[in-house]
Formats: sequence, structure tokens, C-alpha cells
Amino acid sequence: MKKLVEENFDAILEDNTRMSPELVASRIWDTIDASEKGGECHLRYYGWLGSLTNIDWVWNVHSIRQKVIIEDGNDDTELFHFPIPADFDNNNENQEHEEKGIIDPSCSNDNNDFVSNKSSTEHTTPGGNAIWGAYAYWISKEGYNALMEKLRHDVGAIVWKGKRMRQYIIKPIDKVMPRQITAAFSRKHIHVTKKPAFFRAPMLTSKIHSKWDPSFCSSTNYQLLSYFFELVRFVVNRNGETNYRPFQIDWRVDHS
Repeated sequence: MKKLVEENFDAILEDNTRMSPELVASRIWDTIDASEKGGECHLRYYGWLGSLTNIDWVWNVHSIRQKVIIEDGNDDTELFHFPIPADFDNNNENQEHEEKGIIDPSCSNDNNDFVSNKSSTEHTTPGGNAIWGAYAYWISKEGYNALMEKLRHDVGAIVWKGKRMRQYIIKPIDKVMPRQITAAFSRKHIHVTKKPAFFRAPMLTSKIHSKWDPSFCSSTNYQLLSYFFELVRFVVNRNGETNYRPFQIDWRVDHS
């Protein structure tokens, strides 16, 4: 992270990620452009994940309530501020959005299959950690310095131990970064793209939390559904092709 921050790289990729070579560059540049026009930013997400319930809430409710105001920006590029636990408290407002029909097109109709196929262990009320992952992001020099300053002087910022635990464990970086950036600046300085440019690779088994792999796969499929439809339209409009095979998935386009 230090090297990439010092050399001013546009993105830091960690973990197992996948992307489309057709769209990834344009999405990165559109996100950067929108973020720079949306105010001071110290942590920017190009990819993120969450439970099915939370992804639905983030897209349909939170991204509307906490939308980053972009001056003269691309209407197709939307950013929102990082969700915090207090955002879940106003359930009445969540219901009002549903009743008024404020629904993201990418999360309705075609995505209902993924919602209805939730396992019995999947929570049904938004809550907890709304966004997972630190596999595709950018952090400013100021944000990096604030993060490292905190970790060097506060051991509690990086390790924790429950009452019945015998040993301390390291806190995951995807929890540490947004918390410390929020504490040092504010959550308004964290921008998350509504349309991810990168996705967690669902076909590879995790080495540290394999029990969550089924949930990772379901959530990634949910995000990819609307992404693939846009990708197919992009390729068809550019090349006039009728068949395209992104990530070995066959999508047939009917021109009739």
C-alpha cells in the first residue's frame, strides 16, 4: 500500500478479483472524475460486496439518501458515502422509499431470483457491516498517513479479543480502513461507486473464511447480473455482435 500511495497509483487490487477488460478502464476513470468533482475524498471504492439483504438496501435506499453531489458530472456515474451502522436505524425511511417506488432498475425484476433464493441462514433485515471487502480501492496520502499513525500508536485499532477468547486476533483491513478514515476525517470523505469495476472471484475457495464462500458467490452473482446486461449492450452496440461470452457465461441477444 505504501509504494502504491507514494507513486500515486489509481487503484489498489488485493485478494482474488475479476473484471471486464471492455469496461474496467472507463469505469475507473469515470469514478475518479466523479469523485474529484464530488468533494474531498480520502478513500475510494471501485469494488465492494455485502450480504444479499444489505446490497439490496445499499442500492435501493442508502445510495439515494447518501448520494455524493457531483458538480457537472456524468449522470451515469453515481457515488455514495460509506454506510455506517447509524444508517440502518431509520427503518421507517427505508419503508417510505419502498412505498414510493424508489427502486434501482438494476436491482428489480431480473434480480428477484437471487433475492428469493436466499438461504435460511441469510438475515432478512439490513444491518451489521453493510459493505465488505478491500480488494479494489484507492487511498489518498493523507488518508494513508492518518491510518498508519493510528495503527502505530493504538494497538486496539488493529487487534481485538473477546471475553472468552484466549488470544488476540487481527482485525480485517476492510473494517479497519473505513473506520479510521471516518474517525480522522468523516464518512463524507469516503466515496463508493454504485457500479463496481471489480468483483470478488466467486469460483476460488477462500483460505481464511471458506464457510462464507456460498454467501460470497450469491452476492457476487447479484452484482454481476446487471453488470453483464450492460456489458453485453456495450459490446453489441460497438461490434454488432449477437453473441458474447463474458467470464464463460453465454448471453444471447435477441434483435428481433
